[in-house]
Amino acid sequence: MKKPTRFLVALLLMTFLQTHGGAMGKLCAADDMNRAHPYPNPWKPTLSRNIRFTSLPETATIQIYTVAGALVLEHKHDDPSNGYWDWDVLNTQGDPVASDVYFYVIKNSSGKKTGKLIIQR
Repeated sequence: MKKPTRFLVALLLMTFLQTHGGAMGKLCAADDMNRAHPYPNPWKPTLSRNIRFTSLPETATIQIYTVAGALVLEHKHDDPSNGYWDWDVLNTQGDPVASDVYFYVIKNSSGKKTGKLIIQR
């Protein structure tokens, strides 16, 4: 049996995300998340030390997944005075995240936004 390609795995993950509440890269609700996004994207360590998720609503949960669907990191953003979060590009165990395509989910009580994030080390 052939090993699944990254394209197939990404397609399966996109289908999973659509089934569970949203289209890839599209706002499902909540005008306050319309502008939320990570940058730089693609990220290279020569450009910056962190990836900044900007234009976040006051409260939100940010989840980052591999193309295989494994959770890399979850961050609870709860800061009404600060509409951004700087990710140090480390996973939950504190290890550097490998070069690859990842998916992010930004969600709160009024909606969800999903998208792709590219890391190039």
